[in-house]
Amino acid sequence: LQIPLCDHFPAMQHVRNVCRALNRGEKERRDTFAVPSHVVADLEAWRSEALREIVPCVREHSDTAPGYLFVDATTKGWGAILVTPQQQVFVVADIFATPLLERLNADSNTPVIAVLELLAVIYAYNAFQTHMAQLTALHLFEDNTTVQYGLTKGNSSNALIAELLSDFIRRTSDIVLPVHVHRIATADQPADEPSRGKPLNHDKLAAFFASPQFPDIVATGKNSRLGAARAVICV
Repeated sequence: LQIPLCDHFPAMQHVRNVCRALNRGEKERRDTFAVPSHVVADLEAWRSEALREIVPCVREHSDTAPGYLFVDATTKGWGAILVTPQQQVFVVADIFATPLLERLNADSNTPVIAVLELLAVIYAYNAFQTHMAQLTALHLFEDNTTVQYGLTKGNSSNALIAELLSDFIRRTSDIVLPVHVHRIATADQPADEPSRGKPLNHDKLAAFFASPQFPDIVATGKNSRLGAARAVICV
């Protein structure tokens, strides 16, 4: 059973504060703590989900048929490239809706580019959904550190990013797809051109797979330029 913890961040934060008070001696173990109503509702939802009867979906834990997804976004549009186990290359790109950009830019507390990068990940997953079900693992390459670490941790202190993370985790959990998040340099990102409305740079994509470090991504999960691969969803 997998439950995205970012859905329960407020409840976890409340419990953490209570534990801190106990550890600091500010409260006693026999003291009574008032639990906010929204935390009670969240805990009840968590308990209900944990007790829900599910039909197990068994899949071998192997990278025998991995897919490679490159995603990038700008302040205007996004692009993504999926390379399948059969070495097929699919490209998708689009622009963000103007009302969406206006809402994001109107809030000074919103990390706009990080939100757009994460939306691009979700849009790319939706666009390639029929292919995702055929994969044994997905290697996701991101050049935005906020998105990279958010997907690795599964939560964020920013409410909007936490909601988007939860949405992506649910989608991949539904088909039991292990996702490995890798850091990729902006200069090496093949999805950069599609995100800007330009044609795919075949040479850049080919150079990435031909690099001496590439076999280590699957074999050890490490790469000198890309950093460590983090398995954020694995059943």
